[in-house]
Amino acid sequence: MDEFVKRGYDVVPVNPNADEIAGLKCARSLEGVDPAPEGVLVMTSSKESCALIRLSAERGVKMVWLYKAVGGGAVSPDAVETCDKLGMRVIAGECPFMFFPDTAWFHKLHAGWRTLTGTMPR
Repeated sequence: MDEFVKRGYDVVPVNPNADEIAGLKCARSLEGVDPAPEGVLVMTSSKESCALIRLSAERGVKMVWLYKAVGGGAVSPDAVETCDKLGMRVIAGECPFMFFPDTAWFHKLHAGWRTLTGTMPR
C-alpha cells in the first residue's frame, strides 16, 4: 500500500477490523468508500473474494486485482469466473510491482520474462 501511495495513487484501505492502516483512515467496508473506487486490490482469502467482487460490481468498480502472494490468496477459479461474468477486468495473482515503472530489478526481470514469453497480463 505504501508503494501505491508513494507513486501517487489515491488509496483507501478497507478493513472491518482497523481504524487506520499506514497512517490512512480505514473504511470498514467497501460501502464506506465514497466515491466508489475505479478498481480494487483484493487481499482476502479466496473464500471471501466472490462476495467482495459482487459488492464491487454493485458499486460500479470496473477493475479487480486478486492478490495471490504465498498460497492461493484471493485467487480462485470461482473469483475469476465471477469477474468475467460481471464484465470486470481482472488480474489474477500477479505481483503489482511488475507493472510499476522504475521498480526494483527483480520485478523488471519478472515482467521482462513474462513479456518475452507472452504471459504478461495487459
